[in-house]
Amino acid sequence: MGDSSVVLQILDKAIIGLILLQPPLDNACAMLKVLIVLDSKPTRLSEQSIIALSNFLPGYLMDVVHCIPEDDVRTWRYYLLPCFFLFDRSNKVLKLVLDVIGSFLTDSNLSLPSDTSTRYATDNLSRINATISLLLLMYKDIKVQKIISLFRTEVSSILQSIASLQSQKSMTLEEGTDFNVHLNN
Repeated sequence: MGDSSVVLQILDKAIIGLILLQPPLDNACAMLKVLIVLDSKPTRLSEQSIIALSNFLPGYLMDVVHCIPEDDVRTWRYYLLPCFFLFDRSNKVLKLVLDVIGSFLTDSNLSLPSDTSTRYATDNLSRINATISLLLLMYKDIKVQKIISLFRTEVSSILQSIASLQSQKSMTLEEGTDFNVHLNN
């Protein structure tokens, strides 16, 4: 067992505890990067930490894609790369994140669990657009694309939920038009 493994065991719960306090994006990104530096492939994170991260990451990811302009790919990668490393090191993290995203889309009020609530993507349309943007970004990263291809069922479920939400009467005509424009870009 190396030094980083011992340090990870010591700091694992403390860092996860701080992340779950919903810090600003910059701070959350920095804490995720610390975990990445201390961790390895396959992950040495505890089962409890994997579950906690998979509940936090959907809200974090939605906030990143909602807050950063679409054309600022470099900044998006800066914030998303730690998550991509986590997905690469543990398929379970990605599966659980996709499950949470899928469940918040199928929930009638589109709410993430309280410990993962997004700060910015709060209405139906912005959450749908953030989900689409996130999936597109994930597919643009070669490593994540390979990993996410293992979870076709979860991705298909998310896409079906999006299509279902689009067809619901609760989406206004303007929201539907905006959604179609975003989906076709």
